[in-house]
Amino acid sequence: MNSNIVLLIALGTAATLFMAIAIVLFVVFYQKRMLSEQLRRQELEKTVQRQILEATLESQEAERRKVAADLHDSIGGML
Repeated sequence: MNSNIVLLIALGTAATLFMAIAIVLFVVFYQKRMLSEQLRRQELEKTVQRQILEATLESQEAERRKVAADLHDSIGGML
Protein backbone atom coordinates (compact mmCIF):
# COMPACT_ATOMS: atom_id res chain seq x y z
CA MET A 1 0.00 0.00 0.00
CA ASN A 2 2.77 2.45 0.94
CA SER A 3 4.72 1.53 -2.17
CA ASN A 4 1.67 2.34 -4.32
CA ILE A 5 1.34 5.77 -2.70
CA VAL A 6 5.05 6.47 -3.13
CA LEU A 7 4.81 5.34 -6.77
CA LEU A 8 1.79 7.62 -7.39
CA ILE A 9 3.56 10.57 -5.78
CA ALA A 10 6.68 9.93 -7.85
CA LEU A 11 4.63 9.65 -11.06
CA GLY A 12 2.69 12.79 -10.21
CA THR A 13 5.88 14.68 -9.47
CA ALA A 14 7.47 13.49 -12.72
CA ALA A 15 4.37 14.43 -14.72
CA THR A 16 4.24 17.87 -13.11
CA LEU A 17 7.94 18.42 -13.75
CA PHE A 18 7.54 17.32 -17.37
CA MET A 19 4.62 19.72 -17.87
CA ALA A 20 6.54 22.60 -16.26
CA ILE A 21 9.53 21.99 -18.54
CA ALA A 22 7.24 21.77 -21.57
CA ILE A 23 5.59 25.08 -20.67
CA VAL A 24 8.93 26.83 -20.17
CA LEU A 25 10.23 25.52 -23.50
CA PHE A 26 7.03 26.60 -25.25
CA VAL A 27 7.31 30.12 -23.82
CA VAL A 28 10.99 30.41 -24.76
CA PHE A 29 10.43 29.23 -28.35
CA TYR A 30 7.32 31.40 -28.71
CA GLN A 31 9.18 34.52 -27.56
CA LYS A 32 12.07 33.72 -29.87
CA ARG A 33 9.69 33.35 -32.80
CA MET A 34 7.93 36.62 -31.93
CA LEU A 35 11.25 38.44 -31.71
CA SER A 36 12.29 37.03 -35.06
CA GLU A 37 8.98 38.11 -36.60
CA GLN A 38 9.34 41.59 -35.11
CA LEU A 39 12.84 41.94 -36.57
CA ARG A 40 11.59 40.78 -39.95
CA ARG A 41 8.81 43.39 -39.86
CA GLN A 42 11.28 46.12 -38.93
CA GLU A 43 13.54 45.19 -41.83
CA LEU A 44 10.56 45.18 -44.19
CA GLU A 45 9.47 48.59 -42.90
CA LYS A 46 13.00 49.96 -43.41
CA THR A 47 13.01 48.63 -46.96
CA VAL A 48 9.65 50.22 -47.74
CA GLN A 49 10.72 53.55 -46.23
CA ARG A 50 13.94 53.46 -48.25
CA GLN A 51 11.96 52.79 -51.44
CA ILE A 52 9.60 55.66 -50.67
CA LEU A 53 12.54 57.98 -50.02
CA GLU A 54 14.24 56.94 -53.26
CA ALA A 55 11.02 57.45 -55.23
CA THR A 56 10.55 60.89 -53.66
CA LEU A 57 14.09 61.93 -54.46
CA GLU A 58 13.77 60.62 -58.00
CA SER A 59 10.54 62.55 -58.59
CA GLN A 60 12.09 65.72 -57.17
CA GLU A 61 15.10 65.34 -59.44
CA ALA A 62 12.85 64.77 -62.45
CA GLU A 63 10.90 67.93 -61.58
CA ARG A 64 14.14 69.90 -61.26
CA ARG A 65 15.27 68.68 -64.67
CA LYS A 66 11.90 69.65 -66.15
CA VAL A 67 12.02 73.14 -64.61
CA ALA A 68 15.62 73.58 -65.77
CA ALA A 69 14.71 72.51 -69.30
CA ASP A 70 11.72 74.86 -69.35
CA LEU A 71 13.85 77.77 -68.12
CA HIS A 72 16.53 76.99 -70.68
CA ASP A 73 14.01 76.81 -73.51
CA SER A 74 12.20 80.00 -72.52
CA ILE A 75 15.43 81.99 -72.10
CA GLY A 76 16.72 80.67 -75.41
CA GLY A 77 13.53 81.79 -77.12
CA MET A 78 13.72 85.22 -75.56
CA LEU A 79 17.28 85.74 -76.76
